[in-house]
Amino acid sequence: MGEPKPGDAGVQNGGVADVARMDWRAIGRRVINCMTPFQWVLFGVLMIFCTYKIRESWQIDDEIEKYAAETPGILVDYHRSGGSDRTSVFEYWVDGRKYTTYAGGHRFGECVRTRHCIGVHYVIRYSSIHPEKGKVLWEKPVPRLDSLQHQRSPWASRRRRNLRRRGC
Repeated sequence: MGEPKPGDAGVQNGGVADVARMDWRAIGRRVINCMTPFQWVLFGVLMIFCTYKIRESWQIDDEIEKYAAETPGILVDYHRSGGSDRTSVFEYWVDGRKYTTYAGGHRFGECVRTRHCIGVHYVIRYSSIHPEKGKVLWEKPVPRLDSLQHQRSPWASRRRRNLRRRGC
């Protein structure tokens, strides 16, 4: 076989891989030709599922923006989910009912260990026709409130005005 030469694909050339000379088509053909029919079916099902979930997520975001209403929400839990990702759990109240929404990301640093972020308030934008569909507006923190269990929020009059405008 012998030693690879500096012009061969993937060989280090002065500390930098010679990626430009790799035959990507040949690598792709090798991967495609090695898949069994079962793997192709599994790949197809996975692609359909991913497409469906992405579309569903876009539809929820569109509905939230179309029927947007806002209310303050409080961070009630912050924990690890999976390997290194973290999940923020927010509660918010709409018309006397409590709802929960989840948001991912590393917004609060060491809060998993120290719990210093619990009780932080942010604006939650939700769909006025389906209040359980909400998302955190990270760019809108809310000054600490005594209680979120009140019916009327600072945004309640704006929400009513928007609903009247739409004829609801």
